[in-house]
Amino acid sequence: MTDRELLELAARAAGYIVDRAYENGGAHLIVQSANGSIDFWPGTGPWKSGCGKSGRGIKNLLRFLRTTENTK
Repeated sequence: MTDRELLELAARAAGYIVDRAYENGGAHLIVQSANGSIDFWPGTGPWKSGCGKSGRGIKNLLRFLRTTENTK
């Protein structure tokens, strides 16, 4: 399973909406949360939220999503 597929499954299982940015072959995923959208590039690992927070990796992205959802 690729990182892209893993993120999609994990994020959808946690209740998030995941869109693919098709203009670049789906290499860029957009995760929709209550706090806005987060851009994620699973091939290389970086992600960036609309609030300016950024990081690397699926685990850190999911941790960020859980943390921000609980503080809102």
